[in-house]
Amino acid sequence: MDKRALLMGLPVVLLTMQDAGAVSFGTFDPRSMAMGGTGVASGTSANASFFNPALLAIGREGEDFSLEFPVLGARVADPDEMVDSLDDFQSADYIDAFSNAVDQWNNATTAGELSTAKDAVVTTGRALVNGLGTLSNKTVDGELHVGAVLGVPSKRFGASLYVNARAMGGALLDITQSDVDQLNEVIDGLEANDPSGIVDGNGDIIDPTDNMTSSVQGRGVVLSEIGVSLAREFTFGGQGVAIGITPKVVQATTFDYRLDVDTADLSVDEGEKEYTDFNLDVGIAHRYGNGWTTGLVAKNLIPQEYQTILGNTINLDPQYRLGLAYEWKSLTVATDLDLVENDPAGLDGPTQYWAVGAEWNGWNTVQLRLGYRHNISDSDTSTASVGVGLSPFGVHIDIAAMGNSDEMGAGLQLGFRF
Repeated sequence: MDKRALLMGLPVVLLTMQDAGAVSFGTFDPRSMAMGGTGVASGTSANASFFNPALLAIGREGEDFSLEFPVLGARVADPDEMVDSLDDFQSADYIDAFSNAVDQWNNATTAGELSTAKDAVVTTGRALVNGLGTLSNKTVDGELHVGAVLGVPSKRFGASLYVNARAMGGALLDITQSDVDQLNEVIDGLEANDPSGIVDGNGDIIDPTDNMTSSVQGRGVVLSEIGVSLAREFTFGGQGVAIGITPKVVQATTFDYRLDVDTADLSVDEGEKEYTDFNLDVGIAHRYGNGWTTGLVAKNLIPQEYQTILGNTINLDPQYRLGLAYEWKSLTVATDLDLVENDPAGLDGPTQYWAVGAEWNGWNTVQLRLGYRHNISDSDTSTASVGVGLSPFGVHIDIAAMGNSDEMGAGLQLGFRF
């Protein structure tokens, strides 16, 4: 099986092997991905529901309607080349080769057959121990977003209907020391011509691979949402301030499993458990007359706790982000900052992102974008991004790519704006 292709399609969750975690803010559409993940102040009616519902009440001039489908984004981080390592291990059939050598010993009836079987057990045992060593504690995590949006911006009453599924997850190769010790015990015993302790009463080797505890551990959640974003501009002290709210229904499907390393496929249909909840996003935004825009959003204001089928916990906690953007002619620059650190629900450590991005809009037809996202909590996971958009006659397509030496991601979006 091509596990790299499977990972790119993983509707899984920001996975963790910890007892509890929380979900990060995330990047949802290719425009924001290409601009480093910004969107709280620089977003449009097309992605307001994802980043800040208040943006529906400060729509750009000439933007009266948007229909976006599909909105796609995916990310995979494999810093230890876990996918290739697992594939190589399974292709080599180390465990089957060792078990066959043990059977050869157990079926031997002459001294010559025992000598040949001894060499086979030692050789395949060493190969298995070395193979397990290539897997130990390697991790991979991924993220997938699929959505659709119908938005109508208006200062008087902006509205947007959206549906999306955001999946986050990962896996850990957990190679236990007890498995390695039992294999080495068999190897050392045969090399010393002292099989006591590794054979049963019939003189047969007790095969340690029959009860291996090493495994592939997977955990994650898919958050499927349907919501309506509503926004209106209010006047405070002579200044127009947009306020937006997004009530939404969230279905959370958790995944939690342990599978044998020799047969495991990275999957999302193991150990499922479903929850359905109500939640709420709230945002504010203000567009100044000099090209500046500020925004602030609080997402998932109602904390939720999801127990997996194996008794672990994934938390959906409130997320807070501040945004600042500046527009001058065809140029837009933006920056977003997470105001709190998001503890991981996955293996990749905590996140607190500071993002910067820029877009050049040529003749309202071609858009070129650049961005950078820095993880204040772990700079090794910071990423650069690029993207392009084409929008002739109200139809537009956006593509984006992001990554670093250990991580890669891409996004695609098709839509109509008038």
